[in-house]
Order: sequence, then C-alpha cells, then structure tokens
Amino acid sequence: MRLKIAALVLAILPVIVTSASADDRRILDVLLKKGVITQKEYDEILKEASEEPKPPAKSETKSSIADEIQKAVETQKAADKQKATIDKQAVKEGLEKGFLRALKEGFTPSDSDYEKAPYTPMLLHLRRQERFGIHLHNLEARYSDQAGLATSSGTTKSQFQVATAELEASGYIFPGLLFAQVVIEPRDNLGRGLGDSIAKNIPPGNNAPSGILRDGFADLVLSEPEMVMRVGQQRIPFGIEPQTPGGLLPFTSRAYLDLKLTRNAGLDNTKFSNAEFIQERDIGVQTRGRLWGDKFDYALGVFNGAGINVNDTNNSKDFIGRLGFNPHRGLRFGVSGYRGTQLDIQQESGVRNRVGGDFEVTQDLIPRFRFMGEAADGRDGPFERRTWYLSGFYELIPQRTPTSPGLLLGVRYEQMKQNIGGNDDNIYDRWTFGLNYYFLNAVKISSGFWQQVKFQLEYEIRKHNSLSAATNSTDTFAHNFLIAQLTVRY
Repeated sequence: MRLKIAALVLAILPVIVTSASADDRRILDVLLKKGVITQKEYDEILKEASEEPKPPAKSETKSSIADEIQKAVETQKAADKQKATIDKQAVKEGLEKGFLRALKEGFTPSDSDYEKAPYTPMLLHLRRQERFGIHLHNLEARYSDQAGLATSSGTTKSQFQVATAELEASGYIFPGLLFAQVVIEPRDNLGRGLGDSIAKNIPPGNNAPSGILRDGFADLVLSEPEMVMRVGQQRIPFGIEPQTPGGLLPFTSRAYLDLKLTRNAGLDNTKFSNAEFIQERDIGVQTRGRLWGDKFDYALGVFNGAGINVNDTNNSKDFIGRLGFNPHRGLRFGVSGYRGTQLDIQQESGVRNRVGGDFEVTQDLIPRFRFMGEAADGRDGPFERRTWYLSGFYELIPQRTPTSPGLLLGVRYEQMKQNIGGNDDNIYDRWTFGLNYYFLNAVKISSGFWQQVKFQLEYEIRKHNSLSAATNSTDTFAHNFLIAQLTVRY
C-alpha cells in the first residue's frame, strides 16, 4: 500500500509543482523527510518546476499608453542618474590626474585611431582622404642661439621664432581619380620658402620669386601605388631629404644637400654661390610609383628648372628622377639624377647636372638602430660641387604603440665643397647632436595623415673656411648653433 501511495505522489507532484508555491515545497519537504521520495527525486522535481514557463499575469497581458509613458520616464531618469554618476567620477579622476598628466594624455589619443609611422617616408602607404578639407600641416616654434655671432647692431643671435607655419587644403576632386593638394607658408624663417629658387640670385624685378605657395599640385591616380601622375609645383624626385616634408625630418636643420647656404649675406655675391644644391621644389610633371610590390620605387619628372614661385628662366626643361631598390625589410638603396640647364652663375647659361646615391638601414633590420646617408655631386657651368652626410640614430625609449612616447638620439656629420679644384675652394663642415622626444608619431587611420608632436633639442658644431676673415663674425655657418624646437604636424 505504501508503494502505491508513493507512486501516486510521484505522478502528480510535477503537476502540482508547476506553480511551485511555498505550501507545495513544504509537502515535498515532508515526503523527503518520511522517505517517500529521495533527495535526487526532490531536486529533479524542483528543477522541472523552475524551468516551466509561467503564464503572464493578467495585468501584464496588455499594457496601456499610460504605462508605456511611465516606463519611458523611469528609463530616462535611470539614464540621467547614471550619466550624473559618470560625470562625477570623471571630475574626480581629473582632479586626481592633475594638469600635466591630462595634457600628456591629450597628445596621445586612443591607439585604435592610429597605426605606427614607418621609419622612412619613402615607403609610406598613405590612404588619401576622400573629402576635401583644410587642416594644420606643420607648425614649428623654436628658440635658437649662436654665441659670438654679430648682427648689424652688434648683438648676439639669440631669439624665439615661429620658424614654420603651414596650412594644407587637400582631398579628392573626383573620387578615386583626381587628388589635389595646396600648401601655403605665410611665415618662413628657415631659409626656405622664397629662397629655394635659382631665380633668387637674379636681380629683383627680373623674375624674382614671390608669393606664399609651397605646394600646389594635382595627382591623377592611375593605379596607386603602382602609378600616379603629379602636375604642378611640387617636391622634386631627387634623393631622400628633398622629398621629405620639414616636420618629418629627424633634425631641425636640413642637410647641406638641401639647405640654402646663400642665406649668408657675406657670401651671396660669390661667383659660385647658388640656391640649394638640390632645390626642394619646382614646377613640372612627374610620374611615381612602385614595381614588383615594394621591391622597387621610382619617380621621374620634367621641370622648368627655375625653382619655386617663378617663371622659367630659359626655354629648355630639366629632367629629374630617382630609382629605389628595397631588397629586404629595413634595407633600401637609391640612385638619383638631375640633368638640365641654369641661368644664374655670372648671369650665364650652362650645364646644371647632379648625380646622387642614398641608403637606409632601419630598426626593422637592426632593433633600435637606424643608419642613413646621402652623397651627391653636381656641376653648375664650370663649377663643381659635392656634398654628403651620414646619420645614426638610437632609440633610447622605443615607441611600443602608435601613440606611446619615444626618445631618439641622433648624430649626423656632413660636408659641402662648393668649388672643387678652384683657387677659392669653399668648404662647410658640421656635426649635429640631437634628442627627439615624440609625444605622438603615427599615421591616423581615418585620414592617412602622418601626425607628429615632438620636441627637439640639438647642438650643431659648425666650421666654414670663409673667403674673408672680415666676414667671419657675421658668417652664420662659422658659429655653433643651439636649437630647441616644438613641432606639431597634422
């Protein structure tokens, strides 16, 4: 009889427990205590009861409009309360963080917005922004001092400067086909701008450089990176440094390969003095791209040969090009050539030829070390000039992520011979020692811009065998140079 009762109870219990009230649980407890059901059967019955879906309450089957409004009000109140809590926490964290830490974090936004910048701009894969826009291109503020350098008033050369201030407008005019870029520099204190032109040495009024335009070109994108046609005023395709924008240079001063030595008033009238050995910009057309993946990169162009912001000085055109070979990640070589004519030295037209070579070994090949160098030889009419430099860099603090800080130690030695074999051979020598601290050195994913915020501290040891001892006190290339510079590039 007892077994029959137990069997009947086990049969009806699942039905009873579907509503699993407190009374039902007490009945199960009594049956378990009397041994009618086992502990395992007790647990299984409760589990089955909890898994059964409960029928909706009568009041929940159909909600009124008033109920919906009340629910929305309560949800908004909860959201406002949560936001207020978050704001209070942010204020608290800001107070604990302090001004300096907050400023540092402002320079280093989320890593997800950036990717690490390459060590060399020559192999950079930039994604061109789709929409035409205007942004800060490069801003450089510096303090410099040349102890013992005499000015017209007899004071030393010590000053604060807004060394560079550039604005860029760029973007696709026709999506995926025609890209345009315009860069202006209304402020120039670095011996560039209107200076990087052969016509600079032509008397004023005779095609003298004018205007604030730096770059103004359009790219016909045929198959990037395999082929792009560029038309307008642009950087010439010779060597490495002439093709590298100022804000991305590892040193504050350009190498003699690309520096306007004739900014020295005491030397501007020498018969072999000229614009930059390799002028940065000219007006013309070039095609550039890559072959066999990234194994080779090339650039070849035809230019006026007169330089920036001037009309052509003769009827002929100059041909300029570079071929790069990149056999292994972190290792590359390049050769460059320039063949043209010029009208500058002694107001005579003559040959203007250049040949150059460059190399680079980056941290991709030797961790934390980078080496690079360039050499070039050129003729201007009867005069031959030659220049070269070697640079070495060591990462004291490597950048671990795209937006983490980094500290770079750099050393460069260079030499320029202005008139090889002449009776008045003119030689420039310079050692540069520098520290670069990067707050940000990365490529922004959304726009493709190479963005930098960096502080540079450098000391240059300069030597120049000036033509006349009388001009030595005013010769900027014969006095050591201390520079501290902050660069912001977007």
